[in-house]
Formats: sequence, C-alpha cells, structure tokens
Amino acid sequence: MSDPQILRLFRLDAEGRSKAGAEDLRRLAGHFRANQRDMLGYQWSQDIHIPDHLGDFLGLHLDNIGDPMAASLTSLNTKFLEREVLRYFTHLWNAPPLATQDSDDDLSDPRSWGYVLSMGSTEGTLYALWNARDYLRGKPLHNPASPAAATPRKPLLFVSQEAHYSFAKAAQMVQLDMMGDIGNRDYPGQCPVGKDGTWPSSVPAGTTGGSDGLMDTAALAELVEFFAARGYAPVIVCNVGSTFKGALDDPRTIWKAIEPVLRRHDLLGDDHNRRGYWMHVDGALGAGYVPYLEMSEDEHQNLPLFDFRLPCVSSVVTSGHKWFGTPYPTGVYLTRNELRVAAPSKPGYVGSADTTIGGARDGLAPLLLWTALSGRPHDQQVATANRCVRLASYAHEQLTEQCPTAEAQRARNSLAIRFRRPADEVMNQFGLVGQKAPGPNGELREEAHLYVMPHVTEATINRFVRAISSPSAYPALATQEAL
Repeated sequence: MSDPQILRLFRLDAEGRSKAGAEDLRRLAGHFRANQRDMLGYQWSQDIHIPDHLGDFLGLHLDNIGDPMAASLTSLNTKFLEREVLRYFTHLWNAPPLATQDSDDDLSDPRSWGYVLSMGSTEGTLYALWNARDYLRGKPLHNPASPAAATPRKPLLFVSQEAHYSFAKAAQMVQLDMMGDIGNRDYPGQCPVGKDGTWPSSVPAGTTGGSDGLMDTAALAELVEFFAARGYAPVIVCNVGSTFKGALDDPRTIWKAIEPVLRRHDLLGDDHNRRGYWMHVDGALGAGYVPYLEMSEDEHQNLPLFDFRLPCVSSVVTSGHKWFGTPYPTGVYLTRNELRVAAPSKPGYVGSADTTIGGARDGLAPLLLWTALSGRPHDQQVATANRCVRLASYAHEQLTEQCPTAEAQRARNSLAIRFRRPADEVMNQFGLVGQKAPGPNGELREEAHLYVMPHVTEATINRFVRAISSPSAYPALATQEAL
C-alpha cells in the first residue's frame, strides 16, 4: 500500500482520531485481496479458509500462558486445542507420543514435547538454540531423574550459507557462538575447507557455486572435526525448505557424514551420558509439505528423511502460515522430552513452569491452526502437495522454454524457482523479492524467485511467464541482443 491519499486517511492524530471509516477499511481489504491472487514472491499460502463462526472468537482474549501440557489458571485458553495440534504433528513427523505431566517421570517411555508458536518458525529456532546451548553446557534437565551424566561442553552453531537470516540474530540473542566467528577470532587462516584458510561465515552449499542450495556435507564434516578436536560440541541446523531456493537438506545424509566425527570425539552419547551434539531441523516450509509427498502414490525421487525416525534429530520446527494457510504467523515446535532443559522458574502466578519463549501466548493461534488442519484431511493435503510440485516443475519448464534469458533454476522437489531478476514492473506485479545469489555458472548475480504455494494456479504461472517473456522485463539484455 503506497497511495499517499489512502495512507493519510489512516493517520492517527494526537488524540487517536482518524478520518478512515468502515468503507475505507473495506477498500483497504479489497486492495489486499486484489494482490492476493498474484502473490508469488513469499512462501506464504494465501489459500486461507476461515469459517464465519470463527468471528465469534475475535471479541475474546484467549491466552495460553504457561506450559501447554499443564492446566491453566484461567478458563480463557485453548490449551486443549494446542495439544491436539501437537498430537497431529507427532504423527506427521513420526515422533514419540506427546508428554503429559504424569509421563514426565517415566524415563523408559520416550515422549515428545512442544508448543504452538505465537510467532513463525523463528520463535521455534530461538527456543531450539536456547535449549541446545544449555543442554550442551550441562545445565539440569527438565526431568532431574535422568541418568544421563552431563559433561559441560562449548556449544558451537553450524548453519548453511542458505540458512534463514534469523539464525544470526537468534545466536546473538542466546549468546551462542557461530562457527565463522570463532574461526576468525581464534583460528585465523586455519579453515580446513576452501583455498586460503579464510573462514566463511557459515557452512558452504554443495554443488558448483552452491546453486542447488544443499549443505556441503563433506565440508560440514571437516569443520565439525576441526572444532570437535578443540573441545567444541556442534549445534547443526538442517534446512528443509531453505528460504530463497527452497532446497531440502537431507538430515540422514548429513548424519552419515558427521556420525564418524562425533564417534571419534566421544560426542554420540548413550543411556548414561548426554549427547555432545544437537541437530535442529528448520522445516519452516518443507516440514509442512514433504510428509504428504511421502504419503503420496506419486513417485517423488530423493525426498529427505528429516523427522524423528532419525534418532539424531533433536528438534523440528515448521510455520503455520506457510504451507498450512493460517492468516497470520504461527508455527509448531517439537523436541524429544528427554532433551529438555529445566525451566528457569515455576511462577505461582502462572500455575506451571515457564517453559516457553513467551509468557502470555496467543490462544487464537492453536484455534486457527487446528481449523486449518481439521479442514484438510490427509488425502486433500497429499493432493495439494502433488499439485504444487507438478506446478513448480511446469513453471520451471515454461520459464526455460519461453524465457531462456531468465536462466531459471529449481532445486530438487522444491516449490521455488529462481531466475535472473526482471524489471521492477514485473517484481511489483507479482510480489517478487530478490537477492544476490550464484547463477548457473556459479557467479553472483541479482536473482528473484517465485514460490508455488497452494493458492497458485496454472493461470497465474502463465500470466507470470508472459510478463517475464516481454522485452521490457529485461531491457538491458534485450538491447545487447539487438546489437
């Protein structure tokens, strides 16, 4: 929204008055809806269905303060729905059953714990790094009866160069050192990967120029080896649906690369000793749709195995507003109950341990996420996931055939297609975003991307292909070709 006249209507004066009325709000909503159909740039599903009766909840403040498994001191909460959402994801991600207060003391019965986020996946990432840091430092666990002895270690964060930008911020917030920072500070010129010993800020991506967006597992193993030999314990992040390229790291492949390193340095852990590592899966988008592709009868090659079937996976997060179509950011965080660090406090005011990032937590988010899940059973989710993957393949094919100038690329099983950044007119029409990224030859260039989310149709893709195939989309290149 950039129209100065409309923006002035919504300004508040010193006494809180505005010239905008109900009709202006309807026009504003119409403006957003007009742009909703062609929104291609972000991995936000616009396939949102809100039943009319949910409007009854908008006049209530619903607050899930405290631990999701504990009873609330207020009746205005949706914790029972929060637990239903969490149970759904324990099934979707092949996790142990959900922990209850009664099950906490039974160490022979593995359980899961988690909560519905009041923000997107970034909140779950922050929680994972916080817990990983304290777990590896040997802080007391949630269950004090755990026989796992703690050897205090120095946690160190390893993320791919394709990781979400929020990891740097989250690491600063929880004071968790990142690989590149420690390398540059304490071991300058000694990086075991690369040509001149210079430390990258993060783990390189795999193929030439990192164009596929997958973490270079061989480089990761060398880096973990270097730091493990110097007393560091790795916190490793796997991207299942990276932000710009939509690439799907395979934690199983990553584990095969680093397991021998962890074994050599006695970091694997066992029934009597804590693990000396933490593996977090940032599945903001991919952990939403990949499970349905796995359920499909269609053949999808090389799908990553990212969930709790892998004993090495410590935590998983996904967003509700990306694949599942909630109308504002939320998400789900799940971890293994036995890996949880004890909460800092148990305030009587709340009635339970303060186990989540937020004190007051959004009680509307579980309701909306429950509505999105219950309204789309697995067969519908599978059909939608298949359609989106096929449409992403179609979009890539059409761009390659109709507009070779764009030099389109797509990672395996990704819903994202990247291409040379077109003119601002095309960027604005389809809500595209861009950044510098390696092109097909590995050289950095200005790129943009589109995401085929559940609201995107073949007609939308065809409109986009026509727009980007126009000479005005790449005027400088069109001039060069004419010469």
